[in-house]
Formats: sequence, structure tokens, C-alpha cells
Amino acid sequence: MSIAALGGAWPRVQRRLHAFVAIVAATTCWNAAAQNLIGNGSFEAMPEAPPRIDCCAELGTVGAGSDAIAPWTVSGAGVELRGRSIECPAGGANGQRWIRLGTGTAGGSVEQSFPTEAGRRYICRFRRWVQASPGPTVPIQVVGPGFSVFMHLPSDGPVCEPAVAGTSSVQFDAIAGDSSIRFAYGGGPAMWNVLIDEVVIVPVEDCDGDGIVDGLAIQDGVAEDADDNGIPDTCDCLGDANGDRRVDGFELSMLLGNWNGPIPAALDFDGNGIAGGADLAALLGAWGPCR
Repeated sequence: MSIAALGGAWPRVQRRLHAFVAIVAATTCWNAAAQNLIGNGSFEAMPEAPPRIDCCAELGTVGAGSDAIAPWTVSGAGVELRGRSIECPAGGANGQRWIRLGTGTAGGSVEQSFPTEAGRRYICRFRRWVQASPGPTVPIQVVGPGFSVFMHLPSDGPVCEPAVAGTSSVQFDAIAGDSSIRFAYGGGPAMWNVLIDEVVIVPVEDCDGDGIVDGLAIQDGVAEDADDNGIPDTCDCLGDANGDRRVDGFELSMLLGNWNGPIPAALDFDGNGIAGGADLAALLGAWGPCR
């Protein structure tokens, strides 16, 4: 029976399809999580501060328990806000603000919870800048679901300059539907600075086999993601609305459930924004695993 032939029965069919789509959506593993799972990962959302242009200027202190750099929470003696409080003519917002773990000789930590899928592997990457006398390494602790890692970081130089900052990363397997990450510094000589910036957490996936995690490639601008579905455009599957690399009943139900109405871009084959016969024919033509 054609859709047109359904006539007055179509609204009832639509209601059933909408219910089916809701059930499928609730149980389907969406793959569009290559976007950064961490909020305020570059610490640009900070309290207002007097004008400063030095990249390591002290902007203020955030005490333990403060939500000033939410969604991060602060513990220990607190953290120092460092960086520029006014925009640099040659740079964007990212990279203008850092945090120093701890204040003075005391340590401190920041922590944030984020959504994960149990059993899935993730990578946490962050920039760090260590100012200390040459020779000794400075330990920081990174704690996540099922792991606690001490990283002994060498000094990056006597002058605080983000351009020479190093990058560290750690991979972990999520053990629950929600996880958290914590960066902690136990304290040390007052002239030591341990600064953290650009925290990124994404699933460990490499759809095109280029050796670069998809989410990091998107974050770094190495891969394009024009439809913002968390998958590099080179790996997109025509008609795949939920990122499982297949066109199947999920997409068909979504298409029919939105018939003659607005439709997700992945299913809008003819580009008119409305679910119709041309979209249905194209979807059936793309049926099955991605090719």
C-alpha cells in the first residue's frame, strides 16, 4: 500500500511510528560523540579580571568548592587563573586562559564529570606547561574511571609561553554511563608553575584508518565535520542518521515518522528539508552497510 493510499489511517500509523522511533532512539548507541565531551576545556569561561596581556599573568584565585570555572569543580587549596584577560589581536579566544594547579606552594585540583558509554575506550588529551628549574620533573596526577596516573613532566622552559607548551594524553575504558576526570598537583616550590589548558576527551575511533583519532582530528581541524555529527566527512555514510554505518529500519522509521514534515539533514536527499518520496527512494537505494 502506498503512503498516499493510507488516507485517513496515516495519522494513526504516524503515531505508532513515532513511538517506535522513540524506543529505538533510547536504545541505540549514537556515534556522534566525537565532539569534545568536556565543557570549558580551555578555561576561557572565567571570572572577569583586570586587563592583563602577559600569557601567564595572574588573573585571580579560585577557592576550593568554587563553581567559577564551571562545569569544573575545584578542590585542594584552589587554583590560580592565569593568562590574558583581554583578547590578543593575533589570536582567538582559545589559548588566552590557563589554570595553574594550586596556589603558591600548595597544590590543588580540578575535576569534571562527563557522559560515557560503559566499555567504550576514550582518550583524554591536554596541553600542559611546566615552569621549573632545569633537571627535576614535576608530578601531576590524572585520575579517571579505573585509573590513576602520575605524570612526571619535564620543565618546558624558564619563560611561560604557550607556543612551547607540551601535550600529554591518556586512554581509558569507561566503566559506567558517566565518568569524571581530575587533574591534581600536590604542591612544590613557589617558582614552579603547572598550567593546564585545552582538555579534550573523545572516543578512540579511527574510521578512515589514518592513525589519528577521529575526534582529535575534528578538534584540530585536520578533518572536516560539516554536518557536526562527530564523524569526519570522509567517513560519512549517505543516509546514516545515527552513526552506526548502516542504513536500516532506524532511518526508515525516522523518515516515515516525519513524512511531509521537517527531516534531519542526513535523510534529506533532495535538499528541500521535507520528508517525501524522493528521499524514500534514495534511502532504499542506500539500504544496508555503508559502501
